[in-house]
Amino acid sequence: MSHDWQTLLGFTSFWSAAFNTLAYIGLLVSTWGILDKKRQPYLFLTGVMLLWAFAVFVGNPIFMGAQSIVLAASLMRVLNTPDSWKLTAAIAVLILVNMARRGDLSSEMAILGLTALLGLTFGVVFSPGIYGNISFVAGGGFMAYYSYLVWSLPFLLLNIPFTLAALWEIVARIENKKSV
Repeated sequence: MSHDWQTLLGFTSFWSAAFNTLAYIGLLVSTWGILDKKRQPYLFLTGVMLLWAFAVFVGNPIFMGAQSIVLAASLMRVLNTPDSWKLTAAIAVLILVNMARRGDLSSEMAILGLTALLGLTFGVVFSPGIYGNISFVAGGGFMAYYSYLVWSLPFLLLNIPFTLAALWEIVARIENKKSV
C-alpha cells in the first residue's frame, strides 16, 4: 500500500490505524443496519458506538456531537424508550451549548457542520415520518459535504448511503400515497 493510500484511509500511525479500522467497521455495520430493518436498532447502536469512538479519537466536535445524538437515539430505540425524541433533543441542545461555550462554532466550516448536526437531530425528532426523512436528507447531505471538506473518509462514506436511504424513504412514501 502506498503512502498516499495510507493517508487517504487514515492509517498514518498505529493509533490512527486502530481507530480508523473501528470507524470502517462501524461504517459497514451501520450501512448493514440501513438494509436490515429487522436488526436495524442493534446494528445502528453497534456501528454508531464504533464511529463515536473514532469521532472522539479525531477530536472533531461536529462528529462527536452528531455521533452522540445518534448514539443516544439508537440506545433509546433498542431500549424501546417512549418519547425518546425529547431526550435526543435535550442532548442536542446540551451539545450545542457546550460547542458554543468552547468556541467550536466560530467559523463557516463549523456552521456547516452545525447545520448538518441540526438536520440529523431534527431527523431523529421527526422520525419515522416524512419530515424526519427530509431532515435526514438535509443533515446527511450537509454532513457528507462537511466530511469531504475536512476529509474524514469514514464519515463521508457513512453519510452518502445514509442520505440516499432517507431520500429513498421519501420517494417510497410519495409513491405509496400516489397508489392509494
